[in-house]
Amino acid sequence: MDAEVALTAVTPELEALRAAREAYLAALAGAVVSLARDEVPLSDISAVPQVPPAQVRQILADRVPTR
Repeated sequence: MDAEVALTAVTPELEALRAAREAYLAALAGAVVSLARDEVPLSDISAVPQVPPAQVRQILADRVPTR
């Protein structure tokens, strides 16, 4: 019988890194949504945090309710 096994390394440093990444992504999403509500152009929203426009579009698709 074959089975796939996924290993996840757990150390205090890796947990701190994961938490920092989650905090960054939450802050980024908040900033993107706030700027979009102020009708800032997509190119400007992506320029400041230096993220690809596709990522900005994905954040908006995930976070902004459709009308």
